[in-house]
Formats: sequence, structure tokens, C-alpha cells
Amino acid sequence: MSSTVVFYFLRMAGSIVLNISYGYNAKEEGDPLLEIAEEATSQAAEVARPGAYFVDVFPFRKYLRYDRRLRVC
Repeated sequence: MSSTVVFYFLRMAGSIVLNISYGYNAKEEGDPLLEIAEEATSQAAEVARPGAYFVDVFPFRKYLRYDRRLRVC
């Protein structure tokens, strides 16, 4: 599937969810709520990626106290 088809499919799915949930009719191009939802989804996917955080690589790190004054240069 081409990236254009995927793009329009995701926008269509987002506009359907907004319409059913909130009664919001999204614009075809450049809708601000769809752009916010797309950005939030991409950020959530990046955070959920295994190994995205230091504590995922070194699990013992979550038990150590964090001091903001310590800087790694």
C-alpha cells in the first residue's frame, strides 16, 4: 500500500472517531484536531518502543534516586 493511501485511511479513521465521539466534522485538509491526534499517536508509539528509555535498558535504574544537580557531560 502506498503511503498516500495509508495517510488518507488514517485521517478517515480519525475523522470517524471524532464524529462519533464528539459530533465534530473534520475538514478534509489541514484539520487541527486531526493533526494533534496524529502527533500524539506518533509520540505514544515512540515512547512505547522497547528500549526507548534508559530504565528499559538498565532496569535497576528505576530504584536509584535521581538528582537533577548531577549532569553528564
